Amino acid sequence: MLTKRQNMIETMKVGGHPDRFVNGYEALGLVMGSPFGKRNPNPKPGELNVVNAWGITKSWPKGTPGAFPVHTPDKIVIKDIEEWQKYVKVPRVKYDAEEWEPFIEMYEKVDRNEQFACAYFAPGVFEQCHYLLEIQNCLMAFYEYPDEMHELIDMITQFELGMAARSPSWAASTAPPSTTRAGPRKRSPSRCATPANPAAPITSSPAPPRVCPSAPIPASTRRSPRKWTTCPGRCSNKRLVHCLPGAQTRPRYLFPTVCLPISRLAANTCQIG
Repeated sequence: MLTKRQNMIETMKVGGHPDRFVNGYEALGLVMGSPFGKRNPNPKPGELNVVNAWGITKSWPKGTPGAFPVHTPDKIVIKDIEEWQKYVKVPRVKYDAEEWEPFIEMYEKVDRNEQFACAYFAPGVFEQCHYLLEIQNCLMAFYEYPDEMHELIDMITQFELGMAARSPSWAASTAPPSTTRAGPRKRSPSRCATPANPAAPITSSPAPPRVCPSAPIPASTRRSPRKWTTCPGRCSNKRLVHCLPGAQTRPRYLFPTVCLPISRLAANTCQIG
């Protein structure tokens, strides 16, 4: 019979032969905690309005399954996504070796024949985004402010990489991963490359140019959701309006059109036929 670790490895292989289903996280020896975690307050059951190292306020009301951020207007960390750097204070990632000692002992207690030794780190990147922004603001910002959201995600990613690079698990590595970005975020050209077709006929009315969704957008063209243009709806469902926010200040081909309830959009919509 395979160990929990061996069985999980078999499921990862092409043509592997596990002898049973993997039962959840049984193959992972999760080490809960880090020096950062000790300095990152979290509420216990029944505790309210505990502020953590990121400035996020969390509560764990009695009778609920866990803690969650409090997102009243005065407690939302990022109040303006276009100026997120002004609101976010990134916690430090450097800690002394002595502070890592109790967690090293936890790692050493994991039976490596039975389990993988794994660090548990939460919240994840998406969770941290909506913890800082509030869930509705976060989801709208993904659509309306993709550049700023990319920057925010980069910051969170670099923080987590910084924690990993400075943890004892990298002690034997001669070249830990870099946690500083040498330049701007690179965008893959393959996502929008269009092969030339020399046999294509030349017409007097060429098709509109393709706009790559991942192409950099000058700051001067970044739009505000408060500058949408009012126009009539032509959606087949009269309760919906075919809309593309900010079409006046961004290429119309950058985003797909979507149908949203009129009750949410009111008159602040832009018609794209």
